[in-house]
Amino acid sequence: MKNLVSVLISLLITIVANAQPVAAPMSNIVIDSVMTVKYNAVRVAFDAKTNALYYITFNGDLYKIIDKPGVPLYDTLMAGFANHGINYLQGIAIGDSTIYLVGNHKIPQSQGFGVVAKGKLSANGGRTWTELARTVAYPSSATLYDHAFAGTCLTPNGDTLIVASGARTDHGEVQSTGGLYPNTREVPLTTKIFQLPTAAQNLLLQNREGFLDSAGYVFARGVRNEFDIAYDANGQLFGVENCGDRDDPEEMNWLRKGKHYGFPWEMGGNQTPQQFPNYVPTDDKMINYNCLGWGNGGFANDPNYPQKPANLVTTQPIKNLGPDADKFRDPTTGNVLDASDLGVPITTFTSHRSPLGLVFDNAQKLAAPYTSDAFTLSYTIGTLDSSGTMMNNAIGPFVDLSQDLLHLHLSYDAAADNYTVTTKKIVTNFNTPVDAELVNNKMYVIETNSTGSPKLWKLTFPLNTAQSNDLRTQKLSLYPNPAQTSITIMGAAGKNIEIMNALAQKMPVSTATQTQNAAIIDVSNLKKGVYVVKIGNQVAKFIKD
Repeated sequence: MKNLVSVLISLLITIVANAQPVAAPMSNIVIDSVMTVKYNAVRVAFDAKTNALYYITFNGDLYKIIDKPGVPLYDTLMAGFANHGINYLQGIAIGDSTIYLVGNHKIPQSQGFGVVAKGKLSANGGRTWTELARTVAYPSSATLYDHAFAGTCLTPNGDTLIVASGARTDHGEVQSTGGLYPNTREVPLTTKIFQLPTAAQNLLLQNREGFLDSAGYVFARGVRNEFDIAYDANGQLFGVENCGDRDDPEEMNWLRKGKHYGFPWEMGGNQTPQQFPNYVPTDDKMINYNCLGWGNGGFANDPNYPQKPANLVTTQPIKNLGPDADKFRDPTTGNVLDASDLGVPITTFTSHRSPLGLVFDNAQKLAAPYTSDAFTLSYTIGTLDSSGTMMNNAIGPFVDLSQDLLHLHLSYDAAADNYTVTTKKIVTNFNTPVDAELVNNKMYVIETNSTGSPKLWKLTFPLNTAQSNDLRTQKLSLYPNPAQTSITIMGAAGKNIEIMNALAQKMPVSTATQTQNAAIIDVSNLKKGVYVVKIGNQVAKFIKD
């Protein structure tokens, strides 16, 4: 999120309530405020096995939401710092009723370590907490840029936990923590996506690139703050992140193993200017004079800024084709423009929106036009209102009120080997929404800190009742996607499997291994491109890389 702690502080001092109630321009979405949650709530998650909702708060508390007939929803505390050792809690994932918590044990003004805790359900309904992994202590910057361990999710088969570790800087500048860590920018444990086996216990992640690589813990690099990550129905991983105090676009990324996503040299598809000699910040039309980075001198000529490696290939964010959340600042004039009005894309969202709460309709429970698509929230308060007046707590200068829910429709672009997205605002006027969870055709949206009381909202979408063989209404789960040597197809053991290329030509299928619940198919001989897997009336696309 965009400087979440700073926004929370300013909210406590000067926040003004939304003038309008939460509303859905699309009248077929029913909105209900179902309960009040604790301040600093940060995630909401669903346990499909026990049919229970949970949420967590930044200070380390885990709450279960109790839903009894005839009684309003309420919460009960299930665990805290004493159970799992995380006092800066930002991530939760649930698989087979085991709860995984992700965050940091922070030591103020000094350092801290990342922690991944695992709470296994006991026969008596309680939980046994163990430590799946922790890092060695690594430097805090003691600033609002310490993004720490945050976004997390399970791989489709549940054997690996994906964990995003954010930056300790805004844009790669020196953050020496009052001289404790001279000339320190990012460190090996930051700006990465990690992959950790869920069966592990007491892993210790060293703050060394060589160790992290040799241990196989690194999934991807170059992410600033991939605050939310999620898989689609085809086993492809996506993430959303914010891009610093400069007015660069916020990113949505297709996260692939071994890729580098540009930070600190690139953000939102733009080049970080401090990497270039003779940078003059007062000439930079993208500088945001209302931001913390400008106020604390973070934007300056930086002759020792590390140079981008000559052989580094970076993966670009997804292009947004509009029509919503696509304002950008012209780097030549400084003017704010609307990308889709001009017929150009941006990568990916309006600056300072702070996208989060990424979810996919993987079960195809939502009726058209939402079937199989993605959704993301926006946390940060909008900037200028329609009259051009700066709103409270706004960063500026974008006329994009945000704090809404976007409907995202992704399309694969074979030429670019990436996705494009169209964005449509479908619910408005939340107050600091921070996360979402989709349960069948109901989406739960949780707020973190609002005027009066932070809320849990329930958005009921029209249910998909279509029965067809269309790609968008049949579910088949496979991974990894893209694939290089093999794909694992869940629920396919012993079944007839067909693979077709883009011309609908059948490809030879070689089943390498069968497990109780899955078939592993060798695809190493296939050419690069897009393929369709078909099992009866179930289909899915995958990309051979």
